[in-house]
Amino acid sequence: MYKKILIPLDGSELSVLALDYAKNIAGQLGSVEVFLFHVYSQEERGLAAMHRAYIERAVETISSHLKASGQYADIQSGFKGVSVRGEVAKGHPVDKILSFTRNNDIDLIIMVTHGRSGLSRVVMGSVAHKVLLTSNVPIWFIRAGVTKEAIKDRLPIKAILVLLDGSKLAESVLPHVETLVRQYGAKRVKVVLLRVYESHLIESGFPPEKPPGSPPVISMGWEEHARKETIKSRLNAKAYLDEIAEQLKKAGLTVRTEVLMGDPTEKITSYLGKNLFSVVAMATHGRSGIGKLAYGSVAEHIILNDMTPFFLVRPWHFNSS
Repeated sequence: MYKKILIPLDGSELSVLALDYAKNIAGQLGSVEVFLFHVYSQEERGLAAMHRAYIERAVETISSHLKASGQYADIQSGFKGVSVRGEVAKGHPVDKILSFTRNNDIDLIIMVTHGRSGLSRVVMGSVAHKVLLTSNVPIWFIRAGVTKEAIKDRLPIKAILVLLDGSKLAESVLPHVETLVRQYGAKRVKVVLLRVYESHLIESGFPPEKPPGSPPVISMGWEEHARKETIKSRLNAKAYLDEIAEQLKKAGLTVRTEVLMGDPTEKITSYLGKNLFSVVAMATHGRSGIGKLAYGSVAEHIILNDMTPFFLVRPWHFNSS
């Protein structure tokens, strides 16, 4: 289960968005520790007191909300709700975030992306992108510019869209999805498994060559061949998702599947536009970051153009070495 959440803050308006979102996620997860983490540079060491005051105000902001909602941990009464701590560090943001994550057994990081420039230009410059490349801890990305209405529509967590492409890499996100759903409440959260297949109809090799001297064979036309291949691809994709869905159902999750044909970016974007999800979950390849996700650059496109947050997992066995 996710017990320790790290929220890096840089003092910008984007940090406020992270707080608004995180206090709801933390409250729904139940008994968790939230660490608000602020890194300042060597050049700002003379302003250490100011940076500490900033993080203390952030702690008070999220703590007040949780206390008002009855979700704040109360040591005296023994209520194990959400506890909030603030930490500051001096140095390079990426190094400090990664070291803090390791040293404090953080198991989930919440960060905000910059909506206009993608994951290469995020909070604190390229920090989130670099953390994604090197951290084995799942990262919950929220798009900058998301409205309060969009947040309200997606919280509490009610539906998770899981993107799969048939690879083991993509499937590595499934244990994390199961953990999230169990922690939120298996009966309250629905899971949708989505696979998009592209129609790769190559004319070479059709019709198949026949051995010299063999009798003529009445072959189907190209259109009929294409139709049958499309049906075959769809059935294979459906069978693949159904097998995974059955495993998740046995674990107590509520699951359904969706199979779409066409360009992944276009189809997934359109699907999200027609269906409201609290979060999209998928795996990323550590060596190339967002550019080598299960669906290529689909995630980056969606993050730039849709209000739905992303839950990204870098599989530990796909290291960056």
